[in-house]
Amino acid sequence: MIKSVKAKRDIYYDSTTDGHKMRVHELSIEEGIPCCVRKMEPCPLCYKDSRRYPMKLRHNNHNNLSMGLRIAIIKLDDRIREEQYAVREEEEERDAELQDGYFTQPRVTEEDMLRLEQKQINTQVAVRNIRASNVTMRKETQQLNKDNFSLNERFDSIKNDVDYVLKENIKLKHQVANLASMRENILQEFCALKNGSTT
Repeated sequence: MIKSVKAKRDIYYDSTTDGHKMRVHELSIEEGIPCCVRKMEPCPLCYKDSRRYPMKLRHNNHNNLSMGLRIAIIKLDDRIREEQYAVREEEEERDAELQDGYFTQPRVTEEDMLRLEQKQINTQVAVRNIRASNVTMRKETQQLNKDNFSLNERFDSIKNDVDYVLKENIKLKHQVANLASMRENILQEFCALKNGSTT
């Protein structure tokens, strides 16, 4: 039953924006920091006056966020951008239909056309911002991959050090055993000499 509930929760977390936000929120709380969902985005698990993690630190590669939380933040931001882009595409399609029917639909006013032009300008600005953000995200993802590679190298180095210490410990145990054996032999020889001298 518990596994079934966890599986359904994971599906919800992976397939919805609110689910991504909840995952980021939970990981943030586990690490003892404020929620890392963007301040302008509502979080299903935050109160109205809840603190949020500073925006400038969310993608800072030198902070103390875990790899899991940083990846969850990137996935959430990507999903929000995709939704915003989809909404803009729908608006563009509706406005394009409006523009195509301008001369055949007398109900379309000059105000409608001004609104259409303003939306087109806003869309162009938004697309440029999305492209710039995508470039930043690619750089951050590359940095995450480098950090992960460095962590793996560090882990391998530590593992090699531990293996070396274990081997040295085994050698030391053998040396101690040999010393104990030598001590026993010396004691036996000493006892034999002592017994011989008394006779």
